[in-house]
Amino acid sequence: MSRKIIFVSYGDSRSTVSWSNIPYLFSENLEKKGFELVRLDINPNPETNLWWGNYVYRYLSILFPNHYYSYIRTWFFRRETFQKIKKVVRENPDAYFCVFLNFEFYNKFSKVPSLLFGDWTYDIVILDRLNRKPYFFEKWFTKYQRKAIKNAEIVVSLFKDARDSIAKRYQKDVKHLGINVINDLNNNPISDDEVLEAKKNTHQILFIGTPKYLEGAKKLLSAFKILQKNYSEIQLNIIGIKEDELFEKDKLAENVNCFGYLKKDNQEDNKTYYNLLSQAKVLVNPSETWAAYSSSIEAMKYFTPVIIKPYEAFVKDFGTENDFGYYLENTEIETIVNAIEKVMFSENYLELCKNANARVKDYTWDNYIEKIVELMQEVKISKSTL
Repeated sequence: MSRKIIFVSYGDSRSTVSWSNIPYLFSENLEKKGFELVRLDINPNPETNLWWGNYVYRYLSILFPNHYYSYIRTWFFRRETFQKIKKVVRENPDAYFCVFLNFEFYNKFSKVPSLLFGDWTYDIVILDRLNRKPYFFEKWFTKYQRKAIKNAEIVVSLFKDARDSIAKRYQKDVKHLGINVINDLNNNPISDDEVLEAKKNTHQILFIGTPKYLEGAKKLLSAFKILQKNYSEIQLNIIGIKEDELFEKDKLAENVNCFGYLKKDNQEDNKTYYNLLSQAKVLVNPSETWAAYSSSIEAMKYFTPVIIKPYEAFVKDFGTENDFGYYLENTEIETIVNAIEKVMFSENYLELCKNANARVKDYTWDNYIEKIVELMQEVKISKSTL
């Protein structure tokens, strides 16, 4: 039997830069299981994508506020991409499976089965997060996703709440594999004992998030300034946001370090990122609706208690009782200050650290891909008996 998988992703799946390292780690672990990968990068032409963003997207934004109709959601990008998929499918008729790291494409050109993997669908963004009806042109893309999901043999979502929503809306058996994955690319890991020892002797608060979490970062900064009055030794490290994005001109704060985006495939950035994780006393992200899930669970792997607001996807995985950090009742500054004090200076601090690590110890890519392989095997066996 062929062990060849057609692997379709946005971006180069050999690069750690694409989609939070997921295509790289997904494909690398399939190869470790003995599969041969035929990789297809479906990222759009950069010039076309830039033109769309600078002109069409901006014009649509004037008429249709809060739309998310990027170039990759257009019918002409869809047509162009299906031509690429058709070509690679025809060139590999003996493929074992087609794996798509999105919910909008599938193999409609042969009997090779399709597995779709992603986080959430476009209608979840529109209906559940933006709380509005889709614009007429957005409905085209939701129909594309509906068709792909309906026709794929396997559909897997990273999150339980997204799985439930997709399954209900599309009347499809959507899988959640019972675990999530940590995108750990530490080039120089240290022992668990060394990490715990570092935690005991540090006073560093860590925030990880892109500029879309800027409001949460600013609230944390305000809380930090209050804490500084009583704890002069504390330090705030911010990954993913630049200094000029967080501070107004000439209003820098003492003991606050902004690192911007750290690339895990860059040796120095990698070292800085994982040093900050290992030395963090606590991870805090007081954002309202989503708190950088992937960064949170990676911090937990490094024995770091997390302070976040309990959003649905996180609570479905870790429950309503937090014995590995603190759930914020709200994101008021005073609430954040109290939560940080409770965790950082808790008599049971090391227990919080160990609990955080224990909650995610099974969240490895090896475990996750093993479950993916089992799903593919079940489909192949069922098809062979027809």
